Amino acid sequence: MQTILLVVGASVAYAVYYYVSNLLFSIAEAKRSGFNYVVVPCDPIALPWQLTHRIWMRLIMLFPESWWEEWLDLMIPDMPFRTGFDRFRRHGEAFMVVSPRSRLLHLANAEMIRHVAMRREQFPKWTATYGILRQFGENVLTAEGQVWRAHRKVTSASFNERNAALVFREAILQTQGMLRTWMGPTGVRPDPLRTIERDTMRLALNIIGYVGFGLRLLWPGQTLPPGSDPTLAKYGSLEAPPGHKLSFVDTMASVMENVLVLLLTPKWLLRVLPLRRAQASADAYRDYMKYMDEMMEDKIEEARKGDRAEEGMDLMGHLARATYGGGGGGGDGDGGDGGDGHAYGNGHHGNGNGNGHAHGNGYGNGYGKGGNEKGNGYGKGNGNGIGNGYGKGGANGGAYGKGLKDGGGRLPVLTRDEIIGNAFIMFVAGHETTANTLHFTMVQLATNPAAQRRLQRDIDDLVGASDPSTWDYEGLVNGMTASMLGACMYETLRIIPPAAELPKEVSPAQDQPISMDGRRYVIPRGTIVSLAGVSVHQNPRYWPHGESRIRPGHDDLRDFRPERWFQRQQQTRQPTDTATTTTTTAVDGRRGSRGSSRGSSRGSSPGSSPGASPGAVGVGGAGVGPGAAADTEDFGGYAGPDTNAQLFRPERGAYIPFSDGARSCLGRRIAQVEIIAALAVLFREYSLELAVDEWAPAESVEGLPRAERRRLYGLAQDKSRATMAQASSVLTLKLHGETHVPVRVVRRGEEQFVSWIEDS
Repeated sequence: MQTILLVVGASVAYAVYYYVSNLLFSIAEAKRSGFNYVVVPCDPIALPWQLTHRIWMRLIMLFPESWWEEWLDLMIPDMPFRTGFDRFRRHGEAFMVVSPRSRLLHLANAEMIRHVAMRREQFPKWTATYGILRQFGENVLTAEGQVWRAHRKVTSASFNERNAALVFREAILQTQGMLRTWMGPTGVRPDPLRTIERDTMRLALNIIGYVGFGLRLLWPGQTLPPGSDPTLAKYGSLEAPPGHKLSFVDTMASVMENVLVLLLTPKWLLRVLPLRRAQASADAYRDYMKYMDEMMEDKIEEARKGDRAEEGMDLMGHLARATYGGGGGGGDGDGGDGGDGHAYGNGHHGNGNGNGHAHGNGYGNGYGKGGNEKGNGYGKGNGNGIGNGYGKGGANGGAYGKGLKDGGGRLPVLTRDEIIGNAFIMFVAGHETTANTLHFTMVQLATNPAAQRRLQRDIDDLVGASDPSTWDYEGLVNGMTASMLGACMYETLRIIPPAAELPKEVSPAQDQPISMDGRRYVIPRGTIVSLAGVSVHQNPRYWPHGESRIRPGHDDLRDFRPERWFQRQQQTRQPTDTATTTTTTAVDGRRGSRGSSRGSSRGSSPGSSPGASPGAVGVGGAGVGPGAAADTEDFGGYAGPDTNAQLFRPERGAYIPFSDGARSCLGRRIAQVEIIAALAVLFREYSLELAVDEWAPAESVEGLPRAERRRLYGLAQDKSRATMAQASSVLTLKLHGETHVPVRVVRRGEEQFVSWIEDS
């Protein structure tokens, strides 16, 4: 017994020593950095805390408020979304949260965000937070370093304007299908719509399914045209094909609904747990992987035959052709160096060579040892010859080399698992993020009737009564993004972006110097850096704003006010001070201004930006401050700005719904085109109103006086905003479970509320 007590006592003493010593070290590092800091008792980004924080927070809040009020809200997941810019007002635009096991630097300063985003090597993505996604296969989201470079290069080629035009056309077609589902054969929907989140998810899945993968997915009541490829019919069928428990559409919906369970629970455990959700998750995962394997086999067969999709990105087919396409001549792969192309990796180069002999799709393998490195090379036989090398570095623990033996700039090849992993990310990124933005934009417009009316006026001006099937992408897209369509989309992304914060980390190799408003700081190695997107989107330093009509005494930067995008903001800033003087003016003649340049308030240079600090470059450039080694390599994908040049253009780093720098979203142009097309089709013919059935029967509303209807709609507006504030992050920031905002879909001219009620 005495021995047990001694062991327990020693363990407790060691735990206390470990906790205190690590906390003191973290505090010392925070002091050395020069940033303000707040000490918290445990790591707020640790997975156990993230999963159980609600329990612990209830217990903590039983203690006197003075014990926890200074730090508890900093422990909340999605802290920037929950608190907006409030915490940064208290601690500054950059501050640290310090615990015994971590240092977390929160940034809501555009200059610093720009600096971090543009220096990919010094501030790599914190891939630990995405690591669980590797179970679907290594992919462009989870990879970092040279592995990421290979994934980015090979996946980015399809994101171009030609495919954006196809997305525009398909979004029109699919939105019309969604509206037919909503309105039914009579064209009138008597009951509230409670599935808008699921329906926009299906809309976006149908679009990426066709444009990205060549799949024609259906709405209920639709059928495939006669003569459709039977290979593709199984994906479009609303019934489960042989060998599957769920249809493809239902499989994707179930995977997304249960994604947290799938990511955190071992698959063998899911299969034996006697819980309905566990079984549903296991079935969805099994069916998803089976669908992906079948699709992969189809694409490999097409690649070997030389078949290509007639139109669209054909993302999986593109990757399969790079890996499995036929050819003639052979390629050489040098161990470690990877072909005769570029060598990437940290180890010493190997001396062994691998030779790929020319026999169709055959592979040659060579092994060599040299210095501290073992190298493997393989060459795939094809017309130009592609050589790939993989090396393991002794001194640096591990290096991955991937080179191209092709003067024509052929793309790297990916493994089968990597192709399937990227397909999963493209499905998720290609539909969940877009669907959430579309969903929240629709709800915001129902909640803000005056904005909805202005949107409809702009749609009328742009397309009139023309049939959506005749709309021309090139002739309309710029006008649409410069109108209320673009402003509403940008405003939703400002308030509820796909991610509340973007995690980076400081390379463990060395500390990183950084500056803000002329003052120098240092970020200690190993520090996690959070680019607080929601918070910098609400920083009054960068955005036109006034007093909120919803929260008197506060600014309106938490409010949905798309009109701010038609204002220009001039800022003056002292180079060594955080003080900012802001003057906001309305754009003269909003219609006329769309055809003009950015105006004198933006400066004469396209690269200038209001309030840009010395050494930094604004929207048009890629500068990140003095001494910064910014990424200059072209990593593919859309390279333009995130907003239309004829609207308000925030300083670079102040608006990051799609991230920034080399790790920015590949599909942001595709997503924007999809959203504006869907909004235009919907609001050209229909209006959305919040349902007031909770407070008054629908049949009684028509006879109520306007004052009473205004009161009822005010209640619905309050509840709508409170519901949207419940959004939380799993993969993206969204509403979960049965949480929803009920709306009514009515033909224009038949509204009961939104045709006359003002925003409040």
